Amino acid sequence: MPAGPVVAHAPRPARTAARRSCGRRARGATSDGKRSGSPGLAPPSVPCRLAPVPRGYWSVGLAVCACSHFACTEFEDGDDTLLPPDTDAQQLDPLFLNPPGGAASSLPPVTGDWGCLVEGTVNEAPFSDDSRRFVYTVRIETLLGDVPTNTVVRACTTADLECAQPVTADLSIDARGVVEVPLFWGFDGYLEIQADGVIPSAYYIRQPLYADSIQEIPMQVAPLEALAAYAAANGATLREDRALLAVEVFDCSWALASGIQVGNDAGGVPFSFANGLPTIGAAVTDGRGLAGALNVPPGLVRAWGDIATTGERVGARTINARAGWLSGFSLVPAPLLRAPE
Repeated sequence: MPAGPVVAHAPRPARTAARRSCGRRARGATSDGKRSGSPGLAPPSVPCRLAPVPRGYWSVGLAVCACSHFACTEFEDGDDTLLPPDTDAQQLDPLFLNPPGGAASSLPPVTGDWGCLVEGTVNEAPFSDDSRRFVYTVRIETLLGDVPTNTVVRACTTADLECAQPVTADLSIDARGVVEVPLFWGFDGYLEIQADGVIPSAYYIRQPLYADSIQEIPMQVAPLEALAAYAAANGATLREDRALLAVEVFDCSWALASGIQVGNDAGGVPFSFANGLPTIGAAVTDGRGLAGALNVPPGLVRAWGDIATTGERVGARTINARAGWLSGFSLVPAPLLRAPE
């Protein structure tokens, strides 16, 4: 899952209206009916019905009469009753504010030091200086603790959404899974990680780079078989045309925080963790500070974390959700992200 603390060693959402999808080949399908995309993820179904937009709204159909020689057919009788939202529409609620059972007592306890949160605080974007070179060191492992095989890592800037112009060459990990990434002062992008049998991953570094840094907690990549098993155990199916978000939340003391409601403006199926296993329901962090969402529409996504009991915002970030990929990132109070004096 997303990376943990760093030790310094030197000073779109979809906004389209509802549409009929009956009889139409799914996006990304080839002429023989097969889908392109990452292997191992099930293709989306193409139901013959009106599909809801992410925020639960429904479009209103306008009847158009075909006129010929100044004559039109009559409108058929109808009413203005809106159809109830289906399960997908409810799961796509981007706020994820209703915990399982709807009771506040079911939320994990709120923990953490939030003394650095000050009204009006802004996160000033760091500038970069590629003349000041640093090394970012991190270990990469699977969710099961194994070292993934044939792993390729490269670094990309946040603005390079598809990593078309990586700032490093393709890098390999050593026998322990460790990779040393040559970067520069102010780098605030992500590592693109691909390996055999795992979902391709884009991990955004937790804070801008201002010194040689060692990532204390490994970056974990998810085997496709394990992801599919977790989803099936919760009655869900991973869609190859959607993204997976994994979020960790830190408090003002750089400790992982519990009881933080995580949401985003694109939607998806929220999940949290119970007894170390992902559970679909509400995206509220547990003691490990983790939560996320499945089947998020691809594109730029604004994610945030709020203290579940008070609604106070603790952090926000915009990332690029890529179809068939896992995007891992951290939510951190803005005062902790400022450049050193």
